[in-house]
This record gives sequence, C-alpha cells and structure tokens, in this order.
Amino acid sequence: MAGLIISFVCCIFPVFLVPLITASQLFRMKTDSVFPRFAAWLIVKPLWTTPLWLICISFISPYKYRTELEYQNTLWALAGLSVGVIGTLVLLYHHREIFRERRGGAIAGLLLLDAARWMNSFGGVMTQYSITAGSTSILFALLGLTLPSIFAFVAYTIAREAY
Repeated sequence: MAGLIISFVCCIFPVFLVPLITASQLFRMKTDSVFPRFAAWLIVKPLWTTPLWLICISFISPYKYRTELEYQNTLWALAGLSVGVIGTLVLLYHHREIFRERRGGAIAGLLLLDAARWMNSFGGVMTQYSITAGSTSILFALLGLTLPSIFAFVAYTIAREAY
C-alpha cells in the first residue's frame, strides 16, 4: 500500500498541477452561480477518486494473489469505473441546484469529458498500459497524462464564458 501512495505522489500527482491551479481559480471566482464550483470539483475529482481506486485494487487482489487472479485487469478496470461514476454522481447530487441554472449544454459537455476520463482509465487498465499491448496502450497512457489538463482548460473556458 505504501508503494501505491508513493507512486501516486511522485508519478500521478504532477499530472494534476495544472488542473489544481485551474480549479483554484474557479473556486475563487465571485459569482452567484454554482456552476464554477461544480466545474472546479469535477476538475479535482481524480485527486480523490484515484487513491480510492488504488485502495479498491489493493482489496480486490492482495499482493500474494495478484498474479493468480484470472480476471484481475477486468476487476481493476471496473473498480476504477465505479469509483469514477460514483464520484460524479455524488458531485451531481451535492450540486443539484445547478440544473436550475439552465446551462444544460455546459453541464452535458463537462459530463461527457468526465466520461471520457473514466473510459480512458478503463481502457488503459484493460490494455495494462504496457508497451506489449501496442499502440492502443500507448494511446491510453498519453491520453491519461493529458486529459486532466484538457478537462481543466475546457471546464475553465466554459465556466468563464458562461458566467
């Protein structure tokens, strides 16, 4: 478990520096609307769902059985997908007043991009992010490194233009 935490801090966390800066700008935005805060929470959602996903992985396949589990990649991918979906549903429930603001297109755009992040994680785990899986795995890995910043840029742009 300590190895997972160290790898998260050293390898995954730097990918989220641009999104963190962007989200902090949205959190500081002075407006009566809930949308900028909702967008900011969606931007930083991977910072709390990724550790939860790693915890799920550690419970699904304990270290001594990791190589013996026949469907380990599928279980890991489903754990990540469920954590991502549940995280988004929690944010939607908490910010449910956002639907009164008549910004359906902006909300749908952010949710579609969020779904792209879930599907990228799912596909990456299914191909094991390995070079032996070929160009598909490399594509998932590159998207995984760039999607947080792309999502942050789009969410910031939508929030700034909408409010």
